[in-house]
Amino acid sequence: MKSHESIRLNYREYEHWKYEKFVRFVDNLLLLRDRVDLHIFQLYFDSHHVVNCNDVRTWIGYAVKNNVKVLDVNMDRYDKTVLPRCIFTCRSLEELNLKMGKAPYKDYEHEGLVLPDIIRLPSLKKLTLCDVEYTSSLEQIIARSPGLEDLHLINCAQHLELVESKVLKRLTVDGFLGRDKGLTIAAPSLIHFKCTGLLLEEISW
Repeated sequence: MKSHESIRLNYREYEHWKYEKFVRFVDNLLLLRDRVDLHIFQLYFDSHHVVNCNDVRTWIGYAVKNNVKVLDVNMDRYDKTVLPRCIFTCRSLEELNLKMGKAPYKDYEHEGLVLPDIIRLPSLKKLTLCDVEYTSSLEQIIARSPGLEDLHLINCAQHLELVESKVLKRLTVDGFLGRDKGLTIAAPSLIHFKCTGLLLEEISW
């Protein structure tokens, strides 16, 4: 894969810089990059650094505008309620990995990710959510991602009651938060299923 088709940013590699210098570096990198479609965009921040939400929105927005196929975002100490809405209408996106970790302030820790009214992910094949809480139902993403074959939910499935898909092949559900209902799975093409944190009798097929 050509280098200009992939952007991988891990702040740990630049932690000897001040955050402002890192931002200028990334902005210049995107500004000077050849105008070709992006295959992979990775953005990693660990728990020792607080990132500015506006910077994240700008960088992810750039990736979406450049037809990114794989979006891999691993953020700790981040306001989970703030994600660019353009992620959920990215027609080129084939794989989406979101790991949010702990929020920077206690008030944000269990604030849910508000999904946009319009969700359209026609090319999405794999979705991994880790520590992503959401206030509305995940069924919207499943229903509006007709090609979704791999779904992995880690510590984020507190509102999940139904998984219904004719094409889903792999499903992992690891960790439930604040649940009082069971889980119904209607996925005739499923070949792999792993579930942690829910009793078997609470799952219906």
